[in-house]
Amino acid sequence: MTLLQALKMRRERQEYANVPLVQFLAGYYQERVAEKIGVELGGEFRGAFEEACAQGVPVVLFDRRLSITTQRAKDVLTRWDKVRLFFELLGGIFWLPGEDEIARILTDQDKLRELMETLGKRYPTLKRVIIDERDRYMMYKLHEFSKNCRSVVAIVGAGHIPGICRIWDEEVTDADMVQLSQSSQHRRKTVPISFVLNARK
Repeated sequence: MTLLQALKMRRERQEYANVPLVQFLAGYYQERVAEKIGVELGGEFRGAFEEACAQGVPVVLFDRRLSITTQRAKDVLTRWDKVRLFFELLGGIFWLPGEDEIARILTDQDKLRELMETLGKRYPTLKRVIIDERDRYMMYKLHEFSKNCRSVVAIVGAGHIPGICRIWDEEVTDADMVQLSQSSQHRRKTVPISFVLNARK
C-alpha cells in the first residue's frame, strides 16, 4: 500500500477518524519496515498466541493500553516536536534503510540500545512515555505474574528488551503503577499489544 492509499484509507474509514496523523504515520512506517524485511507486522504476537491456544496455555495481556500511551505522548510533545516528528517520519517512509541494516538493528542488542539512546536525545519526553514507562509497567506485571506461576514466557517488542532487562531488579510500587496508568482520555476499544504466555502451574 502506498502512502497516498494509506492516507485515503485513513480519511474514509471510521476507525481511523480519531487517530492523530503522526501516530498513523508511525504505524505506516512500521508496516513499511516489516514489508521491507519480509515479515508480518505483529506476526510474532499472533504466532505466539496461536501456539499458546493450541497448547492450552493461558494468555494474559500485560502492556499498557494503547489509548493511555497515545494520550500521554500527546500531552508531553510540544507543537514543534510534533511538526519535527511528522517530517522525520515522512522522510523515513520514503528513505528506509536497506533490508540488511534493518535486520542488524532488530537483532543486535547494542544497535537497539543505540537506537533508543538516539530517540532519547531527540525526543526525551516521547521516549519516556512510549518506551521507559511501558518498560516499567510491563516489568511490574511480569513480576506479579511470576509470583503465582512456575514459569512465564513474555512476548515483547525488541525495543523493550534492553530496558526491561536493565530495570528488572528495580522496585515499582503500586503508587507508581497508578501514575503510569493515568490518562486524561480513555478509549475503551483499544487493547494492549504485548502479552504473557503463562505456563501451567
